[in-house]
Amino acid sequence: MRMRVIACATFIAGTLPTPHGPVLASQPVPTNERPAEPAPKSSPTQRDSGKAKDEHTDSLAAQDLLKACAARYGKAKAYSDIGTWTVESTRGGATETETVSFSTAFERDGRFVWRCTYPASVGSKQQIDSIVWSSEQKQWNCRATGEPQPAPFEDLQTATQKIVASTSGLPRVILPMLQMRGTPTTGAEYFKLARPVIKGKEQVDGVECTRVGGSCEAYPEGASVATLWIDAQFFVRRVENVLIIRDPGAAGGKQPSPAAITVAKRTLTVKPEIDKPIDGKVFEQTAAASQK
Repeated sequence: MRMRVIACATFIAGTLPTPHGPVLASQPVPTNERPAEPAPKSSPTQRDSGKAKDEHTDSLAAQDLLKACAARYGKAKAYSDIGTWTVESTRGGATETETVSFSTAFERDGRFVWRCTYPASVGSKQQIDSIVWSSEQKQWNCRATGEPQPAPFEDLQTATQKIVASTSGLPRVILPMLQMRGTPTTGAEYFKLARPVIKGKEQVDGVECTRVGGSCEAYPEGASVATLWIDAQFFVRRVENVLIIRDPGAAGGKQPSPAAITVAKRTLTVKPEIDKPIDGKVFEQTAAASQK
């Protein structure tokens, strides 16, 4: 009787009956569940597709920001600013720099004054003060230092044509955004970007801005690249543009030498005010200056 009890105890401790047959107690009991399969790895094609989708979404966000910015300026009832426009031109290893200071005062369908000061020539200490103004934006007047009388023009584009050449295109940056009567038909190319992208956040004069960049549509791909700093109110506070100019025919169809290429880096820094009353003295002082 004692031997049977011992044998039974040995059977219980050594094996367990299961539908799959006896197994040792120390082994896991078999089940009908399959082991978990590892998560499938994304293929390079899937990763590229996801990246393209992110870039597309980012481009849409950048385009929306540029559109909101254009609408903000185009609907402004009043606008004023002060700022600088710096141009660094590099050709054949030599760099020349000029800086233009400017100010704007604008009332929708009312008074307008745009004033800028720039060197008479590159490297010159003599400064030219040019003023463009209008009382009702029907006739535009322009006068520069040394000119005996202001010259009248029928549109803003013609009035600023000479100044455009003297200031490396400064009047084409912000003024077209205001959508005035007689606004230059060409311009604002820095706001018309092919596949624009968001480049993160950065402060300008203590104001946080979103950076948007891309290739300007008005030029061949990569020939003119612009970056804009736009704040939460959709004001432009900074613009950087790198323009590559190749002399036509200088290389005879071959790869142009560095001496045949000009790289112009243009930087606009501006402090804007939109839809705030403009002191009438700004227009009065400008009118007086234009008659000197």
